[in-house]
Amino acid sequence: AAGQGIFLGVTTETAANHLDDYEEGTWTPVFTDGTNNCTMHGVNNGGYYTKIGNRVNIQCYAVSTSLGSVSGGLSLSGLPFTTKSGANAYSGLNAAYAAGLNVGSGYNIGSYINVNDTTAVLMLYDTSAGQTQMQSGELTADGELILVGSYATA
Repeated sequence: AAGQGIFLGVTTETAANHLDDYEEGTWTPVFTDGTNNCTMHGVNNGGYYTKIGNRVNIQCYAVSTSLGSVSGGLSLSGLPFTTKSGANAYSGLNAAYAAGLNVGSGYNIGSYINVNDTTAVLMLYDTSAGQTQMQSGELTADGELILVGSYATA
């Protein structure tokens, strides 16, 4: 209804200063190739989010127990909200921890989130030119990632 929410930094209600959305919750990350999913750990796999206005802050601990039929490039599905669409709405997640990977030492892991999507593409910074998409053979049955980041939603 009109007039509900919090108006920040103003004494008169203005749309630009209207905070009308706050939410906290959990979400379930899943390693996927876009068609097939890894089996994820039943207890140690999950994440939290806080949504303030159109900004979503997320963290997760993604832990697989089986690769199943995944093949090719890997992504992390299950983001709690669809990202904003349109140019310049891309975002990313940073890896704070990784284990159970088949990659060389000294490589970094990150991800990017396409516009209008709920999946983060997992990237491995493994070439002098930059990065390649992480492949299913670079994750083991007991692979683990801790990812954190934020993104804009519609």
